[in-house]
Amino acid sequence: MGKIILITVLLLAVGCDKLDSQIKKEPSPAHGYTHRLKVGNRTLLVEIVKTPAAMQQGLSARNKMDDSQGMFFDFGKDVSVSPGFWMKDMKFNLDIIWVHQNKIVGITAEVQAPTKNLNVKIENLPLYYPPSPVDSVLEVKAGWAKKNNVKLGDVVELK
Repeated sequence: MGKIILITVLLLAVGCDKLDSQIKKEPSPAHGYTHRLKVGNRTLLVEIVKTPAAMQQGLSARNKMDDSQGMFFDFGKDVSVSPGFWMKDMKFNLDIIWVHQNKIVGITAEVQAPTKNLNVKIENLPLYYPPSPVDSVLEVKAGWAKKNNVKLGDVVELK
């Protein structure tokens, strides 16, 4: 189990050229903001990603995301990881909300999308890490956490 977690974390943090090229060749599926996620007293429609390939792709290359939407990275309830997140091929800024056991343990606000070149190499991108191990991560439009008074300790639950 530990090796699988390590491999997943390495794929997220460093990327995999072969996997990266496969993702770009496959047609992107329709965005599935179909699950309700309650964050504190607010509800979002989220797309849930669970596989290493989907996690690596994340919101990359999408043009926008509404205030009522998010992407929820589910590592599994019996897992605690410290994944590195990047902004590869991002076209808009994000808030990254770090979650462990259905509670917010960290918020990285206003993470900036690369401004010069959307095709920047992975090794040149900054990585963003949680303050402690997590079992899930929520990405929302930049400023959403502040606008909605989201704070550490708030409960996060799928509905």
